[in-house]
Amino acid sequence: MVKYVIENVPQSEKIYVGRRHHGCADGGDLIFYFLASPTAATRNHVLQARLTATAPVQRQMIRDLNSHRVRYVVLSDGHGGIGTPRASGEGGRLLDHFIQKEFEQVLRFHNYTIWKRKQR
Repeated sequence: MVKYVIENVPQSEKIYVGRRHHGCADGGDLIFYFLASPTAATRNHVLQARLTATAPVQRQMIRDLNSHRVRYVVLSDGHGGIGTPRASGEGGRLLDHFIQKEFEQVLRFHNYTIWKRKQR
């Protein structure tokens, strides 16, 4: 996964690394940013379920992805907090829905998937 990002994403470009389900995720993959070198597209690159699972924060993350013109998103099935949603209603799923609508999966490797923004 890291090799794919290194080969396809210029170092000047930002990426987002998150979880498949943002409504129930804790942690983050900071090591991925370190190994692949691109910088984080959003200040919420360390996922804290009680914070990042809220609608206002997810709306800001979506704005960040759009304003930085992020082309690649890396998602992990993860292990921290998976299985128990911590967000009430659809607010914790805004980012998940956005990624599914705006990006398409291009690669899967074990628990990771890489998504590329759809051409419009």
